[in-house]
Amino acid sequence: DIAAHGQARWIINPLSYIGYYPLSYPSGMPFLLAECQILTGISEESTVFLVGALIGILFGLAAFCFLRIFIDRTEFLLFGTFLAILSSRFIDTTYLVASARGLLAVLILLTVFVTIECSRKRSARMLPISGLLVAACISVHHMAVFLILFAAAYIIVAIEQTHFNSTQRRY
Repeated sequence: DIAAHGQARWIINPLSYIGYYPLSYPSGMPFLLAECQILTGISEESTVFLVGALIGILFGLAAFCFLRIFIDRTEFLLFGTFLAILSSRFIDTTYLVASARGLLAVLILLTVFVTIECSRKRSARMLPISGLLVAACISVHHMAVFLILFAAAYIIVAIEQTHFNSTQRRY
């Protein structure tokens, strides 16, 4: 519909872009597919296949980066990444379907990775990137609302860590 008409006719209100308007759905994935179809000039089916393959590659890279935080040995790191990519739920959401769940999994994993890296390096430079990833998650799927729980956990840990560090300095 977007590629054919040049617009999303279901957008009635700006909240329709993120799915928070009655009878609307987050529009990130339909816009991504339409833009890829317009840019490449290939059919809708081929675009869905191409985007699914790219999401799979991006998920593999994101899983590798995320697991690298916790796993030091290379063989276990590669095995964990391999298992993440071949998980049945991820394959179901990326194999020849235009589901937004696969892209959401990648974006959430990247968001959590970037946030953990900010915390580990004690640098807020990458927090704007985390904010952009959250905005992308919200535009892709309703389940991004659960990122509020990640944010709350991050804030609680940051406050606790600050409190712990300040009490250690006293002694």
